[in-house]
Amino acid sequence: MTAIFDIVVTDKSGASGAFSFTFGAVPTTTFALNTGVAGTPTGTTMAFFDGAVQDFTRGGTVAGGKASATNGNPFWLLGFSGSAADFWSANTVTDDITAIQGTFNLGQDQLTGGIGPELQATACLSGSVNICGDGAMLGKDPASDFSFFDQSAFTVNVQASTVPEPNTLALLAVIAFGLLRARRYRRLS
Repeated sequence: MTAIFDIVVTDKSGASGAFSFTFGAVPTTTFALNTGVAGTPTGTTMAFFDGAVQDFTRGGTVAGGKASATNGNPFWLLGFSGSAADFWSANTVTDDITAIQGTFNLGQDQLTGGIGPELQATACLSGSVNICGDGAMLGKDPASDFSFFDQSAFTVNVQASTVPEPNTLALLAVIAFGLLRARRYRRLS
């Protein structure tokens, strides 16, 4: 699974050595152009993709990196739903957006679109959201044309209805046991 983020700076505060940035969503049409996902809802900041082939590379051109990140099926669209708990912020040592190195935190909600299961609320810094994440902005990527890259970790809870009920699991266990027994009897005959 790969994801592409598309955000804009909406506020900056702080002083030398300790700056904070707040981010927001780009216009919907811009996000759709950057990801190839038509009809993205207003407020979209992230698109997760599920591809059959693991071919992501951030090396080379920005266009090549985006193409390899977005060549699967749109799995989840996440962003600002209008909830007070939605946020995206970063803390850095510089106010130069092209040289940002530091950490970021986000809390976003699942928006309409994508083939992935519905997400449940999960606790985050600002309240309950569908995805809570953080990461480290690592600076200029020496292997590509990207301005900077990051490492990210996300917490999500998949909707309970996508997990089989105990009765369904018990029925599957009985069927599997029956198939194994039939196979054993066939071998003995």
